[in-house]
Amino acid sequence: MVGIGGRSKACDNCRRRRVKCDQTRPECHKCLRLRLTCGGYPDLTVIQFDGRRAGKPSQPDPVSADEAALIPFNSTSSHESLSLFTAGDEFLLNSEVQLHPEHIFISFTRSRLLQGPDSTNITGVLPRIVDRNLVQKSFLALATTYFGMEHKEKSLVQRGMQQYGHTLEDVHNALSDPSRRTSFDLLQSITIMGFFEFLVSENEHGWINHCLGLERLINLRGPASFTNGPELIVLENARPAIACAALLLHRSTVFSKSEWKTMPWILYPERKNCMQSLIDILVDCPELFVMRDRIIAMSVSDDQASSYRELFRKTTDLLNQLDQWILTWNQLNPDCYHETVPSNTTPVFTSSEGRQTPAWTTTIEYDTSIHANNLTLYNATFILVLKFTYQTALSTDSGLTDQLQVSELYTKMLAAALMVCRSVDYHLRLMRSGASSFFLWFSLRMAYDALGRSNPVIGAWIRNVLQEVHNGNVGRWAIARYLLDIPPPGNEATSQAESQQNAGSPVLWLEGDKWADS
Repeated sequence: MVGIGGRSKACDNCRRRRVKCDQTRPECHKCLRLRLTCGGYPDLTVIQFDGRRAGKPSQPDPVSADEAALIPFNSTSSHESLSLFTAGDEFLLNSEVQLHPEHIFISFTRSRLLQGPDSTNITGVLPRIVDRNLVQKSFLALATTYFGMEHKEKSLVQRGMQQYGHTLEDVHNALSDPSRRTSFDLLQSITIMGFFEFLVSENEHGWINHCLGLERLINLRGPASFTNGPELIVLENARPAIACAALLLHRSTVFSKSEWKTMPWILYPERKNCMQSLIDILVDCPELFVMRDRIIAMSVSDDQASSYRELFRKTTDLLNQLDQWILTWNQLNPDCYHETVPSNTTPVFTSSEGRQTPAWTTTIEYDTSIHANNLTLYNATFILVLKFTYQTALSTDSGLTDQLQVSELYTKMLAAALMVCRSVDYHLRLMRSGASSFFLWFSLRMAYDALGRSNPVIGAWIRNVLQEVHNGNVGRWAIARYLLDIPPPGNEATSQAESQQNAGSPVLWLEGDKWADS
């Protein structure tokens, strides 16, 4: 039988991992052999939407088999192997719904936006009695707005924004109610609304505010409350964004405490994988800026010199942890990527004679998106710690500049930034298929700070990539508009020291100090 063009017949897991599937039913042998959750096979889904406003529905009838077939979901599930949670799955699977535009918006959002390993469902984990009122409202606001944006339906965008505003009021009411403050419904709804801010909102403060509120709520619940599967998945998804908000605000995060790195995984130790170990390092990074701010506020004294030595011991420890992480990763994942010829979008340097040379001669292709996300986040975190160490060493009289071998740090930083840039084409292809892209945003910003600010060709290329994303040509994320406008870490003294250190270098350093309280 001739298949449908552009539609994979692979099982859910093989399709997400982008590997060949043997298509054995009910579960493929490849997944069974690797002890993975197969996820089943997709059914044909055809949904049409003519853009007309739906009339007020009468009393809904039970969903017919034909109507239910139009709402795609995986019929298989596993309680033993949990994956990342998608709110839309629970909405569809645990609600008796009548097919109308709202359900089309939800299905469209799941199929176009919530794809990839960051969006695998955990069908059947939550019992039906769990209150999902806020989750349903927040996800419907997201889905309605996203559908309207993709189809250029301004009325739908406005409706989604209104739904978002009403849900925000409901969330505030729940936060003031002690009986609801620690509910899973509230926890997950705030997570979805933070996702809304990344995707839709042009307000660059929105996602930071949501991250701060989510962190306070998580801390209120305590680490022991996240040992169950659904709560653990929310925690895993929340940690990177909350760490980035803490970096911007120069404040420590609760996740740097040892109990938050161990207790939530006590029932699911297999989920403490390379990615989670890497995030354990990332959540310690905000403390570097807290320590440096505290030292700068001191009067010049022996205590200040001693504090700088302690700060550099902290940065050295983080760099050693990153070195150990990449060593372990390479042992577990040998040959997880290969180099290929650069695309026609690769930035080009033009000499005074008019000769053109590509900024890099090869791009990176990963075996799976899991490999891509791990290595991209590693390079971004590596840049962050190296840059902090480099800047701080140059701007102080600690006497540790030679000891820290700052020129070597500088070279390593540039190499990590180039790895991020060479991986962008792969990530953009994932985004076109609906995969989430948080790790790309953080990594692109780090690469821009390390390389793009002082190299006009690469800087213009990164800005163009983000413009394509903001315009909807590659995915559609509002954060792409203002990602490069957030002030980077560094201070005036640091910038002057770096300019002197790198005089004549093709790549200069940063301006400004803090990632301000935006």
